[in-house]
Amino acid sequence: MENGAINVHSDPSARATTFISSLSNIMRCRLMRIMKKTGLSKKYSIKEILRRLGHCME
Repeated sequence: MENGAINVHSDPSARATTFISSLSNIMRCRLMRIMKKTGLSKKYSIKEILRRLGHCME
């Protein structure tokens, strides 16, 4: 995820973008913690785990 400038046209849009960014950071940190705890971080990257989880949703 990038932390560059956001292109929004209103204050509510900026707040929503910031909220979604914060939420995704929280989820990523939790996923990393679980991966380290279970040893999955030695075998898979976060990108690979998310790709595999995406296949479960199809």
